[in-house]
Amino acid sequence: MKKEVAVGLFKDLPAWAKGTIAIVVVGGVAFLGYKLYKGISSAVNISESEKALLDVNNDIKKSTEKPSYNGSQYRAFADSLFEAMSGMGTDEEEIFNIFRQMKNTLDILLLTKAFDIRDYTDDRVFIFNTKAMNLNQWLSAELSTSNKEELNKILSSKGIKYTF
Repeated sequence: MKKEVAVGLFKDLPAWAKGTIAIVVVGGVAFLGYKLYKGISSAVNISESEKALLDVNNDIKKSTEKPSYNGSQYRAFADSLFEAMSGMGTDEEEIFNIFRQMKNTLDILLLTKAFDIRDYTDDRVFIFNTKAMNLNQWLSAELSTSNKEELNKILSSKGIKYTF
């Protein structure tokens, strides 16, 4: 009985109202599909980021080097890198200055661990796309190939074999 009433009400609507309802329903289904897709892709991206951080933690445990700074200093460096890369534009010189202060491979690993996983918003696309990414992923997204080469030169000049 309820189904017949609903169908009867829909049949009695003017054509423009039927079209509006159809557009809302199709738009709602598309929106839900998009959200589902983004949820799945974010979960996969987080897994890759977390796996990379697990590798960093394993490398830290294996390292025979001594850290050059305390934990709060690595967090301060990580926060400065985040500020240099977040928002519109990238402060490449600030990034280079921070990496110039790293003295060995363990410093890079501890900096990567301190940076952890942070939300990255790609502001180059019309619809802002937010992803959870680690330091390596942030640098890959924010630096040009020549900037990454410059960063790797800074590290190799200090005998650091870690590359981005």
